Amino acid sequence: MKKSEIKKEFTNIYFLFGVLILMLMLISTQLLFITQDIIKKIDQPAYKLTYLTEFELIELAIIWQETKFNPNPKYSDGESEGILQITPIYVKECNRILGYNKYTYADRKNPLKSHEMFLVVQNYHNPEKDVKKAVKLHNKGKRYFEEVMDRYNCLKLHQEILKFKNKYRETIKVNKEKQSSLF
Repeated sequence: MKKSEIKKEFTNIYFLFGVLILMLMLISTQLLFITQDIIKKIDQPAYKLTYLTEFELIELAIIWQETKFNPNPKYSDGESEGILQITPIYVKECNRILGYNKYTYADRKNPLKSHEMFLVVQNYHNPEKDVKKAVKLHNKGKRYFEEVMDRYNCLKLHQEILKFKNKYRETIKVNKEKQSSLF
């Protein structure tokens, strides 16, 4: 690898770490009370970090690809709106799946409603929560798929690094406790 390519890779990794922290802060504040799973994760003791599922990571990657977490992007195509760039057809599909008109076009601008619509479509068409299928359901473009999967893999790697760091910290803590008990 050339020096410039290596520098670009490191820059991308540092950027992704920052983005992940920002995304986690935004998502956690907006989605705190949506599902019981998220509430259970929050109720855990602070020393027990809970990590996102692969499906939650892919949703973050899709949101990043669509809007960089901006709920009112200026580059919208005119049809799509909100943090997940939901189209009118997507709203109609959600209502069809539910069997009644729960969502309106205006709901696309609400990050929580967009998340709910995303889950309705995914749970219906992708009950096994396959991450690749999730991306293809949201947008069938080949380049889009590759970019979202790249982002997803970076998020997944970052989460693995966090797990390793926490395991290392716990090991150090246990070793210190053992040492202090010897004296």
